[in-house]
Amino acid sequence: MTDISDWTRFRTLLAVLRTGSQSAAARDLGLAQPSVKRHLDALERDLGRPLFVRSRTGLSPLPAAEALRAPAEAMEAAAALAARRLDASAAAGTVRLGASPTVAATLLPPILADLRRARPGLRIEVEAAVAETDLLAHGADLALRLTAPRQLDLLRRRVGTLEIGLHAHPGWVARHGAPATMRDLHGHLLGPDRDTTLRRLWAGAQVPDEAWALRCDDDAVLRAAIHAGVGVGALPVAAADGLTRVLPEAGMALPLWLTAHADARADPHVAAVWDALAAGVGA
Repeated sequence: MTDISDWTRFRTLLAVLRTGSQSAAARDLGLAQPSVKRHLDALERDLGRPLFVRSRTGLSPLPAAEALRAPAEAMEAAAALAARRLDASAAAGTVRLGASPTVAATLLPPILADLRRARPGLRIEVEAAVAETDLLAHGADLALRLTAPRQLDLLRRRVGTLEIGLHAHPGWVARHGAPATMRDLHGHLLGPDRDTTLRRLWAGAQVPDEAWALRCDDDAVLRAAIHAGVGVGALPVAAADGLTRVLPEAGMALPLWLTAHADARADPHVAAVWDALAAGVGA
């Protein structure tokens, strides 16, 4: 019994039926002529009968070959449908991305907007959380972090730096004056609550607990509080429109690390987001 699962043989049969010769079929298929002959010989051997009458002018189909035309065309149509659906599937997919609230609110939106224009079928899920997403437990496909991953099983790439500065509303500066030292900000600082990464960085600046006027890990709340004149807080410099930067020497440059599990990185959808983040953050 012939192996009907071998589409390549039936594809060759159709090409010969349509062109009338092995050489023309080979050109249409992008194959060598011996390959076309080998496919036909295999079909004839499996069927136990000839399919064509061979002459100097080409190949003339016998009834057995004509009987296979319709099934071969059905296989051709099914293969074309599968290819179209595969293309559609390749263009669509869901990728889950972990990031801190500050990074998610500041850096991601313009990068994801460009990515969506390039790949409209791609769906992005952003986990904007203070706690780092556990990539090894597949909590996300990849993450953009302010600290390098310690797990050896994770791929890592430093993609840029997030510049953080102290900012205040111009009205606050008018009321309290421009601070000359960090000590001048004690009792007026707005900053992180449970975000251990940022609190650790602030600890390096020797900020005591009593210096804080408000603590919150929600980037939108802190930003609104700074704009309202509640006090002075740290924001990414690129996202501080309308605010006054104070004590520039107290700013911080935080490294940004792109990380993913090797298995997830091999997925084409994850790879597309990885490449977009690397290029966008680097720019």
